[in-house]
Amino acid sequence: MIPMASPFSERLFKLAHLARLASKSLRARLMIWNVFLVLVTALACFLGVREGLRQALVGGMDSVLTADIREIGLDVAELHATAADLRSAAKGQGFAQATQLLNALNRKESVHEHNGWFVELLDADEKRLWASDLTPELLTVERSRRDMAPVSLNGRLGVVDSPYRVLENRQATLQGRPLRIRVGAPMDFVDRDIASIDRIAIRGVVLLLVAAPLLGYWLARRAIRPLSDIIETTARLRPNRMEERLAIRQTDDELDRLSATVNEFLDRIAVYLSQSNNLLANSAHELRTPLAAIRSSIEVAIGGHRTPQEYQELLSEVIGECASLERLVNQLLLLAETDSELIRAHSEQVDLSGLVERCAEMFSAVAEAQQIELVTAVVPHVSVMGFGNHLRQVVNNLLDNAIKFTEPGGTVRVSLFREGSSSILRVADTGSGIPAADLPHIFERFFRGDRSRQRIEQTTGTGLGLSICQAIVAAHRGRIFVETREGSGTTMTVQLPGAFDAQTPRDAAAASERGAAMATTRSDN
Repeated sequence: MIPMASPFSERLFKLAHLARLASKSLRARLMIWNVFLVLVTALACFLGVREGLRQALVGGMDSVLTADIREIGLDVAELHATAADLRSAAKGQGFAQATQLLNALNRKESVHEHNGWFVELLDADEKRLWASDLTPELLTVERSRRDMAPVSLNGRLGVVDSPYRVLENRQATLQGRPLRIRVGAPMDFVDRDIASIDRIAIRGVVLLLVAAPLLGYWLARRAIRPLSDIIETTARLRPNRMEERLAIRQTDDELDRLSATVNEFLDRIAVYLSQSNNLLANSAHELRTPLAAIRSSIEVAIGGHRTPQEYQELLSEVIGECASLERLVNQLLLLAETDSELIRAHSEQVDLSGLVERCAEMFSAVAEAQQIELVTAVVPHVSVMGFGNHLRQVVNNLLDNAIKFTEPGGTVRVSLFREGSSSILRVADTGSGIPAADLPHIFERFFRGDRSRQRIEQTTGTGLGLSICQAIVAAHRGRIFVETREGSGTTMTVQLPGAFDAQTPRDAAAASERGAAMATTRSDN
């Protein structure tokens, strides 16, 4: 039999599972980092205060010892005594002034007995002449040989070992060799004060260990609340419901800027989805018309006996509708390429001057047949970085539109020149212009303006020409804009970043031809 898990083990398993989930949350990580930083900061502050207090206490002791040794030095200098005189006075012999000095030093020691202060007199060979009652036996061999340089030495008084702060100085005498005066005091009080600080610090650390996680959790919760709102809002969004946006708290902090950025991104997604839905609906509508015409033609063809000439006419209609379908599909594929930025993957140097001249030459016969003057003004050796076949599509679409909306006897002017670091292509016509109501929509996909503007009513397009131009120009990091006046004509301007390198115009034209050969030929409309 499989042993049943105890309630205690199940409870432990649940707690462990909750701990694993909490460790993965941003709130828990922020709390842990807050506790860690608080403890590290508190420890650094404590160590700094501890060391500063120790240095201040030791510095204060050094100041007192310095004043004492100078005072004793002055008293010894006034005696005019030698080392032998002080040795005799220590034995109770000699002149009275030396004995009085030693008695005064003993009284001074008794006054500072609670501090363990001591004084010692040595000869030039560091042999003791006299020492106060609390003078310890110094155990540390290495000591400072510089006068008035405090050192910390280990000493023993009776059976107790303690650290001492010791200061020595050489005192000149009128007769004989100089004396050495040594004063010092135990450093026990410094250790006691530091121990008190340590006990206070331990209490503070215990308090921080309790308070820091609670405070860190509260701060983390407040900090990530906007993130939680962002997650909840974005989780509710759906492709068919993109109206909701994140709240802006007007704090102008990083989270507010994140919310604003997400809102902008959602706006772009909403626009893209709307355009995609419109494109899908318009594409289906445009495809349905030629498909219906093809089906009806085939049904008529198989519905009865026809003469060969009638069959030929029906098949010609089917071929015409298939051409319309092919043109529409090619334009949709070109739009897909520009949306996915495939053009930039094949970018190369293109001789724009040669390309514009060839396009103008191709349309010259059409313009002449329709009694329209086609004027070109192309600056040679103008190059851009891009894809020649797509740029040719732009020039062809602009020329086709200009000729289509220009009355007989009118003029279409094509100019190409450099302006700073940019290449400017301009196509101007003397047609009827674009109505103000249509102007904001001319670059929308499947938009068709007022057909009464067209010189030949049969020349109807798919409404994708200018939107394709705009997409191609945008893919080349350029701009396209229009200037129009009703009854006076329209001017379309394309601005592209120039490409000036060591390639010759002939090399650039060859590169453009290679790029054109790589792509599938598109229809001009």
